[in-house]
Amino acid sequence: MPVARNATAALPGAHAGIMAFTDFHGPYGVPDLTVLTGDGLLRRKRMRARVAPVLNEVDAGIVSAADPKRPQSARQIAYRLRWDLDTVHRRLPIVKRSGAIMTDDAGRITRHPAIEPIGNIFAIENKVRDWRGALRQCRNYRLWADGYVMVLAHAPESVLAVLTREVASDGGGLVVGGEAVLEVQVRTSRRSERLWASEHVVAELVARQRRRSYQPSVRP
Repeated sequence: MPVARNATAALPGAHAGIMAFTDFHGPYGVPDLTVLTGDGLLRRKRMRARVAPVLNEVDAGIVSAADPKRPQSARQIAYRLRWDLDTVHRRLPIVKRSGAIMTDDAGRITRHPAIEPIGNIFAIENKVRDWRGALRQCRNYRLWADGYVMVLAHAPESVLAVLTREVASDGGGLVVGGEAVLEVQVRTSRRSERLWASEHVVAELVARQRRRSYQPSVRP
């Protein structure tokens, strides 16, 4: 996937650092390549926190609405999310047990300071010719990623005109025949979406650490 990998250099935030994953299971779909860009400080801070990844979408919403310094009531959290208060109350004990949030004596909620989006996340989809299928997949990735890049081996002029218009309307990136046609734009996502995606990356990093630390016994 050399062309797809080459496309990562132009991603927003790539100058500060790049981490790439193949076969990454995001909240929706498995891109050919998933790229995290940005300074690694937030990532290292999150990995040092003794808090399991927040992979439930509702839980991630609650955590994202909480503030690390300003305590808020469950009602305030629900108001910020525009959710029913019962939904927040139902999940609060589970999120609290994870360590992602804390409550004071009055039941007011704060977020663990290490839990925040650890960078920008981009989904890269590489296709030989099925641009319609690639576009459908890329638009699924928009449900959680900060942006997508579609990489095609080639496209006829008639297809390229339509495809460029469609991808541009999403703020996506497009590479055709190894040439950049559109540069991806970082979309303005809800904070809950960004945190949810970020925590899936954290889960992948934790899994990698465990694989590296596992030493199977070898019998002579």
